Amino acid sequence: MLFGAAVALSDSFAFVGAPGSIYDNESGKVYVYKLTKDDWVEFQILNGDSTLYSDNFGSSLHYNNDRLYIGAPGDNPGPKGA
Repeated sequence: MLFGAAVALSDSFAFVGAPGSIYDNESGKVYVYKLTKDDWVEFQILNGDSTLYSDNFGSSLHYNNDRLYIGAPGDNPGPKGA
């Protein structure tokens, strides 16, 4: 997993992309940290829905207008399992 491949920030949240690789058989994750009074605390871990290791989920991130956009450039938009 390539923790920190992408980073996006809001006023009180930090989003850190960790796309998977063929070596660890992970599809990728996005770690969400929340700013508390004194520190950044892990708040949530986002996983892609039906993603594979080759999808590179979390390889790019963009935060705008209270929305987080997560890149998965290897995702095939066609039917899965067909």
